[in-house]
Amino acid sequence: MLTTGVAYYKRQLWVYNLGVHDEVTNTGHMYMWGEHTASRGSQEIASCLLYHIRNCLPPTTKEVILYSDSCGGQNRNIKMTLMLSYIVQKTEIQEIQQKVFLPGHSFSTCDQDFGIFERDKKYHPYIFQTDDWCTVVEKVKEKQPKFVVHKMTSDLFFSSKSLEVNITNGKVNDKNDKVEWLKIRSLKVQREHPKLLFYTYNCLEDDVFCALDIAKKSRRGRHIRLFPDTLEPLYPEGRKISKDKVKDLKNLLKFEPPQLHQFYMSLHGEEEGIPAQSNSDEDSVA
Repeated sequence: MLTTGVAYYKRQLWVYNLGVHDEVTNTGHMYMWGEHTASRGSQEIASCLLYHIRNCLPPTTKEVILYSDSCGGQNRNIKMTLMLSYIVQKTEIQEIQQKVFLPGHSFSTCDQDFGIFERDKKYHPYIFQTDDWCTVVEKVKEKQPKFVVHKMTSDLFFSSKSLEVNITNGKVNDKNDKVEWLKIRSLKVQREHPKLLFYTYNCLEDDVFCALDIAKKSRRGRHIRLFPDTLEPLYPEGRKISKDKVKDLKNLLKFEPPQLHQFYMSLHGEEEGIPAQSNSDEDSVA
């Protein structure tokens, strides 16, 4: 963010922010990264949740309930659900249930958190890089508990590819009914049932969950191991952004402090004829 009118006509570097509000401690956690680090698809969102559950929840936690919007490209798809299954198999968590808000009928605690620094950002006319946004968010609340900011680096984002190759994305459930992902309101994964995904089209307490078997069988009929010990990095060679955007950002260096020039000079654009790199799936729907 710059006060010069020239910046209005230049492509800016996006900063992404995933909000996770812990309703038990009433604490908002903000996971922030620039588009030069990662994109904003379901694998990035799931990687942040993996970090949060491993590092921010009490070690005695056995059950987690997630509330999210119904964005198909980020929250409600097979990639996200597989990563949640991986979490219950590789941590102390026994069960994760994800409840999805109805479109147009939700206003979550995270929305309230975002509103706090959206109102405050007008008092910060100069934002030069990702770390500046992190500082704004860290200091925006005057009362405790303040926001906890986590700066996500490329080594914290993981790919779900090794999980996907070992499953069958079935189209019918245990009752031989078609699975309609866009109507799912609640998903559940359990450690004791690693080969099953449970879902329902409502969020009522007495709902009966349907089961979807995702286990892929070998030619001999044996089940293939679903969950590897480790996940592959999502961007093993870093993420390149638009070549034109890199050019615009470097053209704005004359308006920025000299000590920040090296950051922008180190950005890499995609090669001629090759689109900006994205291992993400931010626009996909299962």
